[in-house]
Amino acid sequence: MKKYSFIRFMIKKTTDIFWIAGLCLLFSGVFCATNAKADTMAANSESNSSVSMTKTFLKPQQKNASIRQQISYRNDASKKSSSASPREPVKILKYKKKILQGETKQLDLINLPANATVSFSSNNTSVLTVKQISNTACEYSGMGYGNAKIQIKISTPGFLFFDNVQELTASINVTPKAVSIVFRKSTRTITVGQSSKLSYTIRPSISTEKPVFSSLRKKIVSVNKKGMIKGKKSGTTYVYATLANGKSAKCKVIVKRPKANTLL
Repeated sequence: MKKYSFIRFMIKKTTDIFWIAGLCLLFSGVFCATNAKADTMAANSESNSSVSMTKTFLKPQQKNASIRQQISYRNDASKKSSSASPREPVKILKYKKKILQGETKQLDLINLPANATVSFSSNNTSVLTVKQISNTACEYSGMGYGNAKIQIKISTPGFLFFDNVQELTASINVTPKAVSIVFRKSTRTITVGQSSKLSYTIRPSISTEKPVFSSLRKKIVSVNKKGMIKGKKSGTTYVYATLANGKSAKCKVIVKRPKANTLL
């Protein structure tokens, strides 16, 4: 019995010791946390007091300079943000949409990014051939006659291994060269100062070729590239329309003085 009583006594003492140790650890943690918070509050108080003292002892000129510097920085940031504008889209410059067989013209792109790769091609090489001459331009030539398109593929680096691709097209109409031309009227009569347009017919009719006009005597009649004549002084002369193959037509132009007004 004495042996068991002694064991129970030792177990109770051991339990009491554990409780006392636990309470000590708890009070120790609370004490450390309180000291850390107090140190932090003291440091913040010292920092605020030093800033306050610094502001107090700053001269007015120094305060104004600091304010101006902050305003200038904000203005610069605002300008940078407002000046940023989206990139202009890639566009095709004005090009000739109607060409003749055997004729060659150029097509150009604008607003192309520096890191872009461009390819030009024709969707119908029997009508139109395309030759790339730079990253922003190509030459196209009429081979047959009909309609064709210049296909433009623009690639720029994208995310990982994927490229951003933009596609543009330019429609071209190719017609045969004219083989003959005639004026619809062989003789025209106008007065000094009067203007009139000379009408003509070319063959084949689907050709879009424009003839070159010229006046035999420019002092009597002038003519522009569209076939518009104007009487300069009285007299008679000829106006010619010439094709690329050398064929031409002529129209006789008679210029008369305007009739004088008769007084009653």
